[in-house]
Amino acid sequence: MLASVTGNDSNVLTSVYSISKGTEIDAGIRTLADKCAWGNFYQDTVYCAVPSSPVAGTYPDDWYSGALSTIDKIWQVDAATGEVHLLSSLSQTTHLIDGFNMGSDAKIITSSS
Repeated sequence: MLASVTGNDSNVLTSVYSISKGTEIDAGIRTLADKCAWGNFYQDTVYCAVPSSPVAGTYPDDWYSGALSTIDKIWQVDAATGEVHLLSSLSQTTHLIDGFNMGSDAKIITSSS
């Protein structure tokens, strides 16, 4: 399970909880859990839209109401190991992206030789 809370200094803290093990690890990213999606092929993988820089506000209320928006990068988190990788800075696009309603495609693309 992925969960986010607002910390003491209004930063968003994101953690991965293992319900079966009863453990928690810091996800290594600062975003709302609603800006993330679990992978289909690799079940321990989470993909998240993470703000490029912090935006001051009352989370999650201001983001849900549209009072603030963020410019996001897409990160991959391995929920089993806590390893984090930047997938896309989205800087090649012509629009600024505030990610939400994330999802992943169940298709696996293979190449034939």
